[in-house]
Amino acid sequence: MGSLPIAEARHRDLFDHAPDMFGSVDAATGIILSCNQNLATALGATKTDVLGRSVSSLHHADCLDDVERACQSLVETGEVHDAELLLQRPDGSTIDVSLNASSIRDDTGRVVRGWFIWRDISRRKRAEVALRASQARYENLYDDAPDMFASVDVATERIVQCNQTLVTVTGCSREELLGRPVREIHDPGCWPELAEALVRVRQTGRVRDVELQLTRHGTLIDVSLSAAAISDERDNLYYRATWRDVTERKRAQLALHQKQRELEHSRQELQALAARLMTAQEDERQRLSRELHDDLNQRLALLALEIETLERDLPESRPTTLARLRVLHDHVVALSNDVHTLAYQLHPSILDDLGLSAALESLTDDFTQREGIPVDIVQSVPDSIAPDVGSCLYRVSQEALRNVARHARAERVTMTLTRVEDGISLMISDSGLGFAAEAAAEPRQGLGIVSMQERVRLVNGRFSLTSQVGEGTQVLVWVPLPKDER
Repeated sequence: MGSLPIAEARHRDLFDHAPDMFGSVDAATGIILSCNQNLATALGATKTDVLGRSVSSLHHADCLDDVERACQSLVETGEVHDAELLLQRPDGSTIDVSLNASSIRDDTGRVVRGWFIWRDISRRKRAEVALRASQARYENLYDDAPDMFASVDVATERIVQCNQTLVTVTGCSREELLGRPVREIHDPGCWPELAEALVRVRQTGRVRDVELQLTRHGTLIDVSLSAAAISDERDNLYYRATWRDVTERKRAQLALHQKQRELEHSRQELQALAARLMTAQEDERQRLSRELHDDLNQRLALLALEIETLERDLPESRPTTLARLRVLHDHVVALSNDVHTLAYQLHPSILDDLGLSAALESLTDDFTQREGIPVDIVQSVPDSIAPDVGSCLYRVSQEALRNVARHARAERVTMTLTRVEDGISLMISDSGLGFAAEAAAEPRQGLGIVSMQERVRLVNGRFSLTSQVGEGTQVLVWVPLPKDER
């Protein structure tokens, strides 16, 4: 008999301190007959304050209709399930609760009491509110994003969800887009690329930056499509598609390509002009050289001869007069030699008469005689070389030797002219001071290297210059031979 009070005490303790709120309600009057401590505590009252009150008075006025429906359901069906209500404290604050109730019947089956259980769902409600707010923010971001989004059913390839941006760009309503085959919002010309992209998504899980075109009332919109495969909680598969409008980028690319074509055209025109200028320069040099050699130099030679005749015809002249005549004769001879040298430098006739090999031999001999720097020359090239190729190689050699004389302080120069790879290779190296190769590109270095590069380019050749401080300089040129000379 002693164990019964103990069991009742344990039951009362569990009842009072249960996490849920309990109460027994008279079915006829709606008066609370009993409650646990948790209900009183939640309401900010004592159990005495709660007992005897109507069950409706525990709730907020906004949900009294729901309370009445719950009580009616209890009488009619004997139970209530998950009715969401608001309990109200004396200070006006409320508690979100979920009400479940079961009935207690008398011997006749009539409901006489109800057993009410309120469960605090405040945290869940706050979580739901936060979730809805988050969903709203996501939907706003989704709808207002600058890119176009859509979910496409993998099985049917129809659009099941889209954002407002896709609606705006395509000029369709959302209702027109939902359920529509995704290919139909694209230009038919890019349907094969779209189909291939969707196959790749199924195979690899995603694709990126597939260039397609959307249509808007006959207007084409350049887009870049990226897509990934996703599934929902029921394992239904979808394509998550993102289109990015690249119309401006494409326009910029087209404009850039147009500018590049114009630039290339201008470059070609400049190269053609440079070629014509060099040809004209070479022709003018040849003309000047011929006039200096055939006219002025001949006239100077005649003048020197006249002075010699005058010396012989005046044997009795005063010694001073004869001495002045000899000085005048020497000046005229020196001037004639200078004119001959200038004519040769402008355009060596030996290049036209005897060819490149003989012209280079003469050039290196004159260089050694004038500068005192020996040149070792090795040649093994065809006797007949196209005039433009021969002129190019001669002028490069002339400029390279001029640079050696001006800057290198070299003790020896090596020149090699050989046939290599259906072309002619020219290598000129010296044992001089050398320089940092990048300095050759500086404007203050003059136009010598630039002119060599341009001459070689005009005959479709290759030019390179290598140099290191203290280790000399090497100029290497390769020029292709015409097909009939290979």
